[in-house]
Amino acid sequence: MHHFSKKIISDYEIKQLYELVSDINQYPKFIPWCDNLRILKQEKNSIEAEVVIKALGIREKYISNITLFPIKKGKAAVLITSNSSPFKQMESQWLLTKADNHKTEVHFSITFALKSRISELAISQMSPLACEKIINAFQARANELFNNTLIK
Repeated sequence: MHHFSKKIISDYEIKQLYELVSDINQYPKFIPWCDNLRILKQEKNSIEAEVVIKALGIREKYISNITLFPIKKGKAAVLITSNSSPFKQMESQWLLTKADNHKTEVHFSITFALKSRISELAISQMSPLACEKIINAFQARANELFNNTLIK
């Protein structure tokens, strides 16, 4: 199993960031390696999606289950899980916590194991950078969408 996590303090409000991480249709526009996404089933706070990832010249499709935890008492989360190929198991989380001065603490984590030993070896070489790239892409997307709404 591989586990990586990164925590940052974002200048944006929790409501804005929750809208960003819960809008999974937009993931292919900014999340590295997310090549395509199609919603298969959607209920109030639960989504099943087919996700296409593209990395190291390999394109893989898998089913992802997304659970949304809307803002409550200054906290929100998005939990993404899968046990379909190429994963034996995958769980990623966006945890958002309201911070001082209209800022938000953002904690992204991912834990996964792959079914293919060859893929496991290849991915293990780039995994430490993956979490960093995802959180940087998230922050860049927030800047693109919300920069004009920063509270000074």
